[in-house]
Amino acid sequence: MVNLKRCFNLRKGIGRESKTISRRFAEEPMPIGPPKGRVCNLEPMLREHYLYRRWNVLLENIKRVVEKYR
Repeated sequence: MVNLKRCFNLRKGIGRESKTISRRFAEEPMPIGPPKGRVCNLEPMLREHYLYRRWNVLLENIKRVVEKYR
Protein backbone atom coordinates (compact mmCIF):
# COMPACT_ATOMS: atom_id res chain seq x y z
CA MET A 1 0.00 0.00 0.00
CA VAL A 2 2.86 2.36 0.80
CA ASN A 3 4.41 1.79 -2.63
CA LEU A 4 1.07 2.36 -4.34
CA LYS A 5 0.69 5.67 -2.53
CA ARG A 6 4.24 6.60 -3.54
CA CYS A 7 3.49 5.82 -7.20
CA PHE A 8 0.31 7.88 -7.06
CA ASN A 9 2.18 10.83 -5.57
CA LEU A 10 4.92 10.57 -8.19
CA ARG A 11 2.31 10.57 -10.93
CA LYS A 12 0.82 13.76 -9.46
CA GLY A 13 4.24 15.39 -9.28
CA ILE A 14 4.66 15.08 -5.53
CA GLY A 15 8.26 14.04 -5.04
CA ARG A 16 10.94 13.81 -2.43
CA GLU A 17 11.32 17.58 -2.27
CA SER A 18 7.86 17.82 -0.70
CA LYS A 19 9.01 15.85 2.35
CA THR A 20 9.60 18.26 5.21
CA ILE A 21 9.59 18.42 8.97
CA SER A 22 8.52 21.13 11.35
CA ARG A 23 10.75 24.20 11.36
CA ARG A 24 11.13 23.70 15.08
CA PHE A 25 12.90 20.37 14.57
CA ALA A 26 14.94 21.62 11.63
CA GLU A 27 16.10 24.93 13.10
CA GLU A 28 15.86 24.95 16.90
CA PRO A 29 18.49 22.94 18.79
CA MET A 30 17.14 20.34 21.19
CA PRO A 31 17.09 21.88 24.68
CA ILE A 32 17.64 18.73 26.78
CA GLY A 33 18.58 15.07 26.65
CA PRO A 34 21.23 13.21 24.66
CA PRO A 35 20.58 15.22 21.45
CA LYS A 36 20.93 18.53 23.35
CA GLY A 37 22.14 21.28 21.03
CA ARG A 38 21.47 19.33 17.83
CA VAL A 39 18.92 19.93 15.11
CA CYS A 40 17.24 17.25 13.04
CA ASN A 41 18.82 16.71 9.62
CA LEU A 42 16.11 15.22 7.44
CA GLU A 43 18.22 14.36 4.38
CA PRO A 44 20.14 11.38 5.85
CA MET A 45 16.91 9.97 7.28
CA LEU A 46 15.13 10.34 3.94
CA ARG A 47 18.03 8.71 2.12
CA GLU A 48 17.94 5.72 4.47
CA HIS A 49 14.14 5.48 4.26
CA TYR A 50 14.18 5.55 0.45
CA LEU A 51 16.86 2.86 0.36
CA TYR A 52 14.90 0.72 2.81
CA ARG A 53 11.74 1.07 0.71
CA ARG A 54 13.76 0.60 -2.50
CA TRP A 55 12.12 3.73 -3.88
CA ASN A 56 15.26 4.76 -5.74
CA VAL A 57 14.91 1.55 -7.76
CA LEU A 58 11.14 2.01 -8.03
CA LEU A 59 11.56 5.51 -9.41
CA GLU A 60 14.00 4.33 -12.07
CA ASN A 61 11.62 1.54 -13.10
CA ILE A 62 8.71 3.97 -13.32
CA LYS A 63 10.75 6.34 -15.49
CA ARG A 64 11.62 3.48 -17.86
CA VAL A 65 7.98 2.39 -18.18
CA VAL A 66 6.77 5.95 -18.75
CA GLU A 67 9.37 6.51 -21.47
CA LYS A 68 8.51 3.19 -23.09
CA TYR A 69 4.81 4.02 -23.42
CA ARG A 70 5.03 7.69 -24.38
